[in-house]
Amino acid sequence: MSQQDPNPLSAHSSNRHSLGPLVYQSPENEQRSVRLRSLPVIILSAALLIVAAWLRPDPSGMDTHSQLGLPRCGWPGAYGIPCPTCGMTTSFALLVRGRVISAFTDQPLGALLALTTITALLLGVRALITGRSWRINIYRCKPGRIIFGGVLITLAAWGYKILTTR
Repeated sequence: MSQQDPNPLSAHSSNRHSLGPLVYQSPENEQRSVRLRSLPVIILSAALLIVAAWLRPDPSGMDTHSQLGLPRCGWPGAYGIPCPTCGMTTSFALLVRGRVISAFTDQPLGALLALTTITALLLGVRALITGRSWRINIYRCKPGRIIFGGVLITLAAWGYKILTTR
């Protein structure tokens, strides 16, 4: 009779990576520290989402951030194109209102970041309640690939924003 592996994310013994699993759960003996570390995640995520809910999405798809007292972006006037972050605040404001498609069509990276913020909030609340958290094995992550992927996604979203504002 074979025993079931208690961790659903771990691989079978024949497929195990020498550096361990990519994702694993925190040990039970760290519940207190997991709960303490979840508090800043919950507070920051909730604060971002509350501010996004307070803002009214600008119909132009840009300039929502000016409601925070920030100056208008100078890129469109100076270079004739939006900056790489143009539309992110608008995208957050749209997504928290449940307008997911509008958020992605306005600024795809902003919508992904808003979804990431919501996920962080939910995982933070889960960690606070259970005392357990999901962890990523950083020894399995290749920094070059993560940076390249982040730059590629940012450039693709920026290119999309440039094309849709012309």
